Amino acid sequence: MTAAKRQGFSLIESLLALTLFSMIVLSTLEFFRMTKKAFFKLRDTQLAQESAWAALDKIRTDLLQAGQGLIEPLRFGIVKGIEFTDGAMVLTSRAKSVALSSDALAGSSTIDIDDADDFLPGKTMCLFDKDKGEAQEVGSAGTHRLTLTAPLVHSYSKEESVVLLLHRTTYYLDAGRSTLRRKVNSGIPQPLLDGVLSYASGYDSVLNLVTVSLRLQSGSEKTYEITAFPKNVALAKNP
Repeated sequence: MTAAKRQGFSLIESLLALTLFSMIVLSTLEFFRMTKKAFFKLRDTQLAQESAWAALDKIRTDLLQAGQGLIEPLRFGIVKGIEFTDGAMVLTSRAKSVALSSDALAGSSTIDIDDADDFLPGKTMCLFDKDKGEAQEVGSAGTHRLTLTAPLVHSYSKEESVVLLLHRTTYYLDAGRSTLRRKVNSGIPQPLLDGVLSYASGYDSVLNLVTVSLRLQSGSEKTYEITAFPKNVALAKNP
């Protein structure tokens, strides 16, 4: 009698097949894990780059507004359209223009204006005529009267003088939180960009160019940089 033909696989063959199948499945899972990790890393890098450029675009917009409506005060040297203090960049422009309702006298800490709305305590204003001017901080405000934190240095006639409320925007790096912040006047600084490794800004007064650069923690080898020409500041230099 001939032996019956063997049917199916032996135990060893089944174990080998199962092992190979398991290796294929595990390799596939590892491939997808690596692919997923690379995808999210690429996505995070792309989002960080877009956030960096968006922040710089916001800074560029504010730079182009620096000095707006302040030609005379800039020429007098009462205010500066762009300042750099302790690593912070301060941009100043006009927020509001009002007229004196009565003459302002040297030594006085109060002035009367036709509209005191928006002249909140802590904000800065400047007062000038064709020959002189000065900047003052608002201590308190009524309907038409402002109380200043310091007495006036000069006297001003209501017919020839202008009062300007200043708008100040400050950019600085909160190193402790690695956050680039934007502060408007004396308000609470708002986060503009997180994950910032370094931030620098500078002004070339000869070329009238402002350069702002930053680096992110997620890609410290890459520098994001913009250059802006603040035209209002340039106009004040060329009467």
